[in-house]
Formats: sequence, C-alpha cells, structure tokens
Amino acid sequence: MAEGGFRVFRRIIGANFRLQPRVYGVAIICLIIVGASSGLLAWMVQDIVNEVLLATDTSLLFWVAGGFVAAYITRGVAGFLAKVALGRIGNSIVATYQSRVYNHLLTLGLDYFGQSRSGYLVGEINENINSMRQMIVAVLSGITRETVTVIGLFAVMIALEPQLTTIAVIVVIVGGLSTRTLIRRMKKQTVTLTDAVARVASRFQETVSSMDIVKAFTLEERFKARASDEITAAEKAANAAVRTDAATGPVIETLAGLSVGGLLIYMGLRAAGGDVDPGSFFAFLTALIMLYDPVKRLLSMRVWFERVVTNARMIESILRTPPRQSDRPDAKALRPRQGRVEFNKVSFGYDTGLPVVENIDLVAEPGKITALVGASGSGKSTLYALLLRFYDPSSGSIEIDGQDIAAVTSDSLRDAIAYVSQSAVLFEGSVADNIAFGAKTASREQIEDAAKAAYAHDFITALPAGYDTPLGERGANLSGGQRQRISIARAILRDAPILLLDEATSALDNESEAKVQVAIDALAGTRTTIVIAHRLSTIRSADCIYVMAGGRIVESGQHGQLMIAGGAYAQFQNTQLENAVTTPDQPEQKEDLRA
Repeated sequence: MAEGGFRVFRRIIGANFRLQPRVYGVAIICLIIVGASSGLLAWMVQDIVNEVLLATDTSLLFWVAGGFVAAYITRGVAGFLAKVALGRIGNSIVATYQSRVYNHLLTLGLDYFGQSRSGYLVGEINENINSMRQMIVAVLSGITRETVTVIGLFAVMIALEPQLTTIAVIVVIVGGLSTRTLIRRMKKQTVTLTDAVARVASRFQETVSSMDIVKAFTLEERFKARASDEITAAEKAANAAVRTDAATGPVIETLAGLSVGGLLIYMGLRAAGGDVDPGSFFAFLTALIMLYDPVKRLLSMRVWFERVVTNARMIESILRTPPRQSDRPDAKALRPRQGRVEFNKVSFGYDTGLPVVENIDLVAEPGKITALVGASGSGKSTLYALLLRFYDPSSGSIEIDGQDIAAVTSDSLRDAIAYVSQSAVLFEGSVADNIAFGAKTASREQIEDAAKAAYAHDFITALPAGYDTPLGERGANLSGGQRQRISIARAILRDAPILLLDEATSALDNESEAKVQVAIDALAGTRTTIVIAHRLSTIRSADCIYVMAGGRIVESGQHGQLMIAGGAYAQFQNTQLENAVTTPDQPEQKEDLRA
C-alpha cells in the first residue's frame, strides 16, 4: 500500500525544517499576516458602509482609509518576505535531494546502471527534482497562506451570520470531494509525464554523445522519427496534465456561482426587510466573494500536491535502492604489501543466472606482468570487475596479499588499484585535471612526469593552452589515441601497487603502442600488472599468460611454452598472423572520426 501523501510531504518538510527553523518561522508568520489581512479588509467594509456611507461620519473616513493603506502595505511587505523565505526553503529542499540522489548513485553497483539507460535515468531524476522545485514553494505558500485566509474570512462570516457560514462550509467540502477523481488521475499522469520527458532527455543525450555514429551510418532520418514520436508522447502527457489541472475550474466555478447567487438573494431579502444592517450585508458578501479565490486555489493545490508527492516517491524509490556491494560491518582497510593477486575457485554469473566465469584459479605475482587472452565474451573483463568489487563472486574468493577482498572496505581496495579501461574516459576539466583525478595530491611536475611516461607530453604541450587546455565532453576534442594516453598517464600517477590494463593500447598506432609498452614494462617492475589484450603482440613478453574460453581458464604459461603446446593460444596467434599477411596495407588502428 502506497504511503500517504501528507506523510511523504511531512517527511520532506520535517527533514529540511531542522536545517533552517528560523526561515520557516519567518515564512509562516508572514503568510499568517497575509492571510489574516484578507479577513481584516472584509471586516472593515462593515464600518465603511454603516459609519461612513450611511451615517455620513466623515471623521471616520480618514481612519478607515488609513487602515486600508496600512493593511495593504503590511500585506505587501509580509508577502515579499514570505516569498523570499519560501524560495530559500524550496531551493534548499531541491539541493538536498540532488545531493542525496547523486551521493546514493555513487554507492550503487554497476548492475543498477546496466538495467537503466543513463540518459533515461538522468532525465527521470531531473524531471522529478525540477517538478519538485517548481511546485514545492507553491504548495508551501499556497497551503499556508490560503488556509489562513480562508480561516480569517470564515471567522468574519461566522461573526456576522453563523448559519449561512455553515452552508458555505458544506459547499467547500463538496468542492473538495469533487476533486478526488482528478487527484487520482493526476497521480497516474505525473508518472506518465515523467517517463515521457525522461525518454526525450535520453534521446537527446544518446544522439549528442553518438553524433559521429549517427552521421557515419546516415541515421538522421531514423533518429528524427524516433525523437518525433517521443516528443509527441511527452507533449500529449503534458497536455493531459494541464487538462486535469484545468478541470478543477468548472467544478469550483459552478459551486461558487450557485452558493454566491443563493446567499446573495437570501441576504438581500433580509437586508431589504431590515433584518440585517447594510454594513453587515456588504461585509458578509465581501468575505464570501473574497473566499472564492483562496478556496479555488486550495482545491487546485490539492491536485498539484499529489504531483509533488508522486515526484518525491519516485526519487525516494531510487534512494531506497540498496548498494549491491556494501561493505561488511566489520570490514577493515586493505593493507597491501606487495600486491599479490590470487583467484581461488571463483565463479560468477549475472542476473540471468548463467555462469560467466567458472572455477577460476589465477595468480598475478608482484613485479610481473600477467596477461589474460581469449575471444570476446570469454570472461576476461568480468575478472577485472570482480577484482574491483563491482560485483561479488557467486563462489570462491579473491585475495590480495592473503586478504580476502570481501572482508575489506571497497575504498581501500580500489585505492590499491590503477585501472585503464578499453574506452578512455575523460571528465570535464583541463588536461592536467584529468591526469590528476586518480591521485589525491599531485604537483604539476608529477603530472608532467606521468604524461611523459605515457608518451603524452609532446602532444599535450602542442595544445592551445598546454596542460591547462579544457577538454570537451568525454575529451571529444582529442583523438582516440590521445585520450588513451591521458588515461594511461592518470593510472601511472595514481602509483597503486596493482595496475589493470584493459586493451589499454588498442587505440594507439604502432609507434605509440611500442613507446607506451616500454613505459608499461618499466612500471611492471614495481607493480602487479594484469593485462587484457586481443593483439597478442602486446603481451608476448608477459611473465604468465592465462588463456580463457567459455568462462574458464583452458591453459596458462609463457608465450614460448604456449606456442609449443599448440593449443588455443597458438591458434589465436596463428589466426592473427594470417590476418596480418592477408591485409598488409590495412592500418592497424583507425583514428577516431572526431579527431
């Protein structure tokens, strides 16, 4: 059963109230002043009619006029202060949710992101939080101000005509009940609208980040058609929400017209018969007319209130997602000594239930290069993911210097590993910033030394601002080989005892690859280096090569031993040699199309 909307809303406000109670106090006091002034103005109508217009007491005229001026000035100042305070409250709530969601996303396992398109997830989060930003201030101010206004006006009406006020209260209750269907409809439409807008955002992100592929395969028209369908769906969902919101108007207008008309006839007849003095008649009528707008806004606010609550529920569903690889309560920091890595009977399968790797026994010795080779899908990258604890093994254990990585904190584990992925990932910032991301502290000299070791220094100094050159999204203003060399420099600067290279030289030309390979060989003397490579020429000098097929290790040894054995490794090697002979003029690596 879904949690009550008011309970969700109270939790949102309650958590924020503790952070800035004074701001809430200012907002509430000012809103009470704004609301109460409406009742005061309605009450003053009685004195205007009876004492000024009928009794022609002009001496009271200036006092009444001054009272009106003072009431409106006070109302304006209080309204200004309330709006500023509520703006701070709303922005604070949104900022808190943004921080909570962002921080929580960083704790989730890769399986969560594998189940959601990144663009859709970002779009859904943005739509929910932005909707909360737009509506939460309106709901806070509306509920408080309009409630106080309604109470003040009802107080005036009760003082003048208690029986007729009871009728007015019944009309308001009927109006509230009539919006229940609209509230249920708004809940469903909010979910639909958020999904539709998130899909549009996802389409934009996917297209912009893959523009080279879109153009290379002439996918423009196909993408236009898909985007058009999704934009149309979002437009329809938004229009449906607008219609639901607008539907409260005719209901409230009809009830207001009937009640005002009926009460006007009744009060008018009584006033004509002398049962009610003209001042009381006009004061009651003024309060009744002034009551219409706040009641209408309150009933409409109830519909929008459900939208805020629905947005909040969708955000909180993300926050309730438990981290997949949370540390054990008794987890201790990893204390690497040499960096020896050992897989003991390790098996693992993703959510499909089918094993990806089975019964893996593997040792990577300190100061040596250990290579993993095999066809795509054989399980090589999965071993990296398990070593980094992106996932936990289904059975078996992984140890670093005899310490089970399942019993240590994930932060200390990953601090001991430098990782270079197959696709170089760069972040917003300068070239120097990207090299230094992996190091907690690094001087410019250390950054440049790492770049030189990765054979990146020369092209970096040739950039417009050298190491201070800002990079485009994901380093789009660099070639694939340049991005990869910066990624390798980042791993070198991290100076971790374990180095993981996942096709780290795949984006380099032959000359750059040879230079970087020399740097990697030098690094291996002080690190445990594990390499994944498809081009077997890059791992011939490895101290130990593990050959994988079907999620298992089928053979291991050094290059010469494996070639003599004539098994799977020798077949891979012969196949690559044959391909190299049949396509001698084929460049081994094409540059990125955006370079």
